[in-house]
Amino acid sequence: MLINSGIVIGETDISPWIEYKGINWTRRDVEGSNGGLTLDGTTVRDVLANKVTLEITCQTMPVATLQTIQELLLPVSFPVTYDDPLYGPVTKTMCCKEGRASNYYVRADGEMWTSVKFKLEEL
Repeated sequence: MLINSGIVIGETDISPWIEYKGINWTRRDVEGSNGGLTLDGTTVRDVLANKVTLEITCQTMPVATLQTIQELLLPVSFPVTYDDPLYGPVTKTMCCKEGRASNYYVRADGEMWTSVKFKLEEL
């Protein structure tokens, strides 16, 4: 499911840097050890929690902007406020599971990065 609304990390709104349709929302179940298949083939679920992952794709940006975003993602955990498709505006504690930037180049108005992407996962 794709959403395209504001995202605030800590107190910094990163929305101006997000590409159009650049937010991918995923929900997954965390299963416990009491789930599985029984001898008669019945599936038993032991759902301990639901966790959200946000995959963010950013617009082409100057080096200084990328450095600002990376500083926001450095702590072990941080608050993220976004518009959840199930619950509306929420704030959740998340961490950055992976991030990448590629296609560094220099143009007349400065040094730029394209293909900036990162994944935020609910703790």
